[in-house]
Amino acid sequence: MSNSYPDQRCRWWVAGTILPFGLAVGSRMSVIAGAVLLVAIVGWVFEYYRGYSARLDPCSS
Repeated sequence: MSNSYPDQRCRWWVAGTILPFGLAVGSRMSVIAGAVLLVAIVGWVFEYYRGYSARLDPCSS
């Protein structure tokens, strides 16, 4: 089994370079997911009040 990093002390910079990229991508994904969630909730509420569910009569059996 070959080791791509011959010196164990050299591994810290790998985490140091990957961490900022992960934080940058993760924060952007969180913003996008929040926007999609907001649109989905608004659509869900609109569908409930104006869509198929609004035409159902709860008293009819």
